[in-house]
Amino acid sequence: MGEAKRRKSKDPFYGKVPKAGKGIVLSNPIEIDEQGRMFVHQSDLDPCELRRAVLFWDRIQWPESRFFSMVGSRAEVDYLTQLGIMTRPLPNKTDWGGKDAHIHFAKGHLQQFIDNEKNEPGLWSVSEGRNSFLFSQPGFIDTRAPLIELYRSIPIPEADVPLEALLEFKERRLDEVRHLVLTIDRFYSDLLKAEDQVFEMKRLSNEIDHRCADIIKVAKESGLKFGLSDWGINFSGDIDVAKVLSGALGLGTFGQPELGALVGGAVGLELKVGGGFSLGTGDREQLKASPFRFVASMHNEPI
Repeated sequence: MGEAKRRKSKDPFYGKVPKAGKGIVLSNPIEIDEQGRMFVHQSDLDPCELRRAVLFWDRIQWPESRFFSMVGSRAEVDYLTQLGIMTRPLPNKTDWGGKDAHIHFAKGHLQQFIDNEKNEPGLWSVSEGRNSFLFSQPGFIDTRAPLIELYRSIPIPEADVPLEALLEFKERRLDEVRHLVLTIDRFYSDLLKAEDQVFEMKRLSNEIDHRCADIIKVAKESGLKFGLSDWGINFSGDIDVAKVLSGALGLGTFGQPELGALVGGAVGLELKVGGGFSLGTGDREQLKASPFRFVASMHNEPI
């Protein structure tokens, strides 16, 4: 047996995980509202958002800004930088001050993601939401992007979990982490190419249920503090969501019984359209059918 065949027979992720690793672009909590007013809620990354990125992604970018200082927790930033996990690029688009500073900043931040994705198709995502970058101004909102929402489904390390301990946990439980990440990564592409998208939606929902349950089990066993979170995930491309949604509801595809048995109460997966920033037609067409926008919100609910 050749070396490649031997590795493939022993490694369930052989050929599925990119050598360079998946990356995500983060921001400290910054909000631009519908009137174009910019609010910098803090100069540091949200600690739970940072720990989510460390657990589920391989590379983290936190772009610098010419407009204001984003210092961050020096010890944590230095630690992740020394490990080669975090970089602080300066976006090509300027974000100088003035009355349109919010537009310059937003375009620069999103352009960093778009440039990454063009250079490494399918490997990059960007975080959005109240714990990261929240941009609500008309003209930047996409009403067509397919969206899945996972409610009380994914454990995220709490703010005071040491990064070193989290990385040790990730190394020990890498199979569970990768299985969930790969299931989410291929969710849209599998749905898009399926002959029967309604039944494929049912299969994917069941698989995500199982993978989320696996993550919660190992998180409980770890001794580290985790809390439940909601995730919203946008995908590039177009799909007849209304058709899948109406058919899938008839089949009861959104139930997550394995996960519900572990955490109790309401859990679920929902397929929608809309939300997130607009990438523009040209940029959208160059993206692969992969997740590009992640939003997470924590519940005050330890597991």
